[in-house]
Amino acid sequence: MDANLVVDIFENGSSVPDQTYTEIIDAFVFIDYPLDGVYGGNILQGEDLNISGGAYSMAVFSPKKITVRLTGTGWNVPDPPQSMNWTVSPYNNSSSSQIFVFNGDQDGDFLLNIEQPAQGTNEIGVELFEGCAVEPTYEYSLLVN
Repeated sequence: MDANLVVDIFENGSSVPDQTYTEIIDAFVFIDYPLDGVYGGNILQGEDLNISGGAYSMAVFSPKKITVRLTGTGWNVPDPPQSMNWTVSPYNNSSSSQIFVFNGDQDGDFLLNIEQPAQGTNEIGVELFEGCAVEPTYEYSLLVN
């Protein structure tokens, strides 16, 4: 939800504002990424996470749209997807990425299966966009080992 914030600046005891500023701000918007979702630990924490293979959630409580772009390999989406208020694009082989969109106004959760690498560590990139952001609000990695 966007709100207008109007700031009047009064100088030298004036009863008439000398300047007025109006800004559009994201006001009173609370976005919560809980530690756990319905399907497991929540990967939407906004920071690098060391995890093992298994079932994970993409859980959010938000009135705003949330877009998540995963890059790399090492995850899969059940068929049919187990989702609460998310939509998912097909995996894009040319960019090695997949996009998930939560449209807001409700709680959301999505089951994501993370594959255990046969050896070493697999890195999955996470770009999380809040609202209509064109640059990621959070950018981090899931280190699977």
